[in-house]
Amino acid sequence: MATIPELEEIRSFSRFGLSVVTIVFKEDVDVYWARQQVSERLTDVQAQIPPGVGQPGMAPITTGLGEIYQYVVGTEKGYEDQYDARELRTIQDWIVRRQLLGTPGVADVSSFGGYLKQYEIAIDPDRLKAMNVSIADIFQALEENNENTGGAYIEKNLSAYFIRSEGLVSDMDDIRNMLIKNNPDGIPVLIKDVAEVKLGNSVRYGATTRDGEGLIVASVIPLALLFAFGMMNFFGVSGNLMSLGAIDFWVDRGWGGHHCRGHVASLGLLKLGRKLTQNEMDEEVYQSASKIRNSAAFGEIIILIVYLPILALVGIEGKMFGPMAQTVSFAILGAFILSLTYVPMMSALVLSKNTDYKPNISDKLMAFFHRLYDPAIRWSMHKRPLILILTAGLFLASFWVFSNMGGEFIQP
Repeated sequence: MATIPELEEIRSFSRFGLSVVTIVFKEDVDVYWARQQVSERLTDVQAQIPPGVGQPGMAPITTGLGEIYQYVVGTEKGYEDQYDARELRTIQDWIVRRQLLGTPGVADVSSFGGYLKQYEIAIDPDRLKAMNVSIADIFQALEENNENTGGAYIEKNLSAYFIRSEGLVSDMDDIRNMLIKNNPDGIPVLIKDVAEVKLGNSVRYGATTRDGEGLIVASVIPLALLFAFGMMNFFGVSGNLMSLGAIDFWVDRGWGGHHCRGHVASLGLLKLGRKLTQNEMDEEVYQSASKIRNSAAFGEIIILIVYLPILALVGIEGKMFGPMAQTVSFAILGAFILSLTYVPMMSALVLSKNTDYKPNISDKLMAFFHRLYDPAIRWSMHKRPLILILTAGLFLASFWVFSNMGGEFIQP
């Protein structure tokens, strides 16, 4: 890469299983010309890398920071059952994305959400052993039976007919009928003889919502942000880089809606066999909000205490970091107020009153941590003197460390 014209610098680093080379060009160099130069040299590099080590490639022309637009592929109202999440992801990857990539000015289209379609071959170990077939044989069969091959050509009169074999897989039956090998008796062993071929999807690591559907809790974020901006205007806090950047630091505290749904199921209301009345729903929300009131208050106070030292700064440090601490405090205060007022009210009005609610993965996860948390907190409540002594000891130790620290917040 060092011989490419218009280079500014080259830097690189290597880790276990990964090497990254960063090439910086001059500001006036066209990005597509630069990528073409790198691509030409990558072709020569590929011939020098041993087989099985990996293939070099260029990073996308843009990153997530260059994202300008988001859209959702879905179904019209009333046709939600026509396509599932996997089919919608397939439509996005193979139809929508490919058409958008041809749009002028679009560098890349990133897909996320849904279930990424894949063909799964579930091997039966007993049948594999009975047929005297190894997993390597299956891999080899899949590679060799999923490619096109070319042949010669036949001349007839004034025409030439080219011969080729189309071997690309078109459906799951093609995979099932792939030949692995012939056994000693000459009987062919196929994929379907030793494994089950089915549709599946890769591991899903997240999910998204559209137009705010599903998460009352999510609506707290813009409302708390609006509260913070109002407080900034009232106290005269400037909207500089530090104060606006502080918005990234605060965490939404309005979890009451989710807690009340779990509380409805925990009280045995699943046995009612009917929808809850509005009065019953109001009572459930009230009980749930009451349960989190103290814990939420202590959580907010602990977070606010963290920023008190910053509010005590003076001079340049105070002018620089003071707006950040104030903005975070305003946002947290707004979220706290909303979690005890707005969230319970909206939960009572909007959440489903059906008693056939089935716990989702979030409920199961919270139940798991609750099983760990409940005995620990009960033990702590019975050992109050010990906990208070340990807490006081840690506080004194931290106070001693703080008193012996340097006095410069920003080094000159």
